[in-house]
Amino acid sequence: MDATQTSPVLVEGGRLRGKSATGAIRLNEVLRGSTLYLVCLVVTFITIFPFLWMLSTSFKLPTEATKYPPEFWPNPITFQNYPGLFRYADVFPFHRFILHSTYIALVVTVGRTFFSALAGFAFARLRFPGADIAFGILMIAFLMPPAITMIPLYTLYQQIGWLDTHWPLIVPGVLSTSFGTFLMRQFFKTIPGELVEAARTDGAGWFRIFWVIMVPLSKPALAALAIFSFQATWNDFYTPFLFINSIEMQTLQVGLRAYAWQFKEETLQMAGGVLALLPVMALYFSLQKYFVQGITLTGIKG
Repeated sequence: MDATQTSPVLVEGGRLRGKSATGAIRLNEVLRGSTLYLVCLVVTFITIFPFLWMLSTSFKLPTEATKYPPEFWPNPITFQNYPGLFRYADVFPFHRFILHSTYIALVVTVGRTFFSALAGFAFARLRFPGADIAFGILMIAFLMPPAITMIPLYTLYQQIGWLDTHWPLIVPGVLSTSFGTFLMRQFFKTIPGELVEAARTDGAGWFRIFWVIMVPLSKPALAALAIFSFQATWNDFYTPFLFINSIEMQTLQVGLRAYAWQFKEETLQMAGGVLALLPVMALYFSLQKYFVQGITLTGIKG
């Protein structure tokens, strides 16, 4: 009788104790999640604040940009800085800077993506003597600092007449596929080999397998590689600064720096910086879904 009477109490007590423990765990999870979100918000704000300040300054008058103490919001808001970038077109052809950077970045992005995918497919699916050695040499080339090759390249370009042209930016950019080959090789290894074997059984050649099967399935990795390639080429400062001498042939990054040296107008510099960021941001946001997926999947299989 005593055991029958005390059993519900024990069960109820056990249930109460279980609820208390579950509540404490949930509270800890909420606090941990809130702390993580707060840290992420702080880091995000610190990261994007320079861009927000640049954007704000691009809409200020020159007198407002140098005011002390500085003010974040432009007062009044002016749009004259953006057309003002083209004010000195005879000396600094800003429209040419944009045109040069755009077509160089597009050509390099398309070419590097294609050749990287082709080489990555070969290393992932083809079996040929010395494949591992060749891939190791390719990785060594990827890890080699660019400064080591600058003097030999400058001498070579001088001898073949490529200095002060866009060829030193386009040809090496298209053919520098070390990172892209590694990225695409990792992704192609995640695609089931049965697809390749079935296509081979049906009589498909290797290039047809690559173009018809592999390329459509590798959109995430191709998008990630395209973003990396476009961003690296568009923001490249050192290569055009070293190999191009005339201001008429320069790209946007070097042109902006030369503009800053010559005119010292901070508001115009900030407007030029905003314009230089827009293409990369537009490409990233348009391919963001594929980009994240591609970065995730390329690390699944070694």
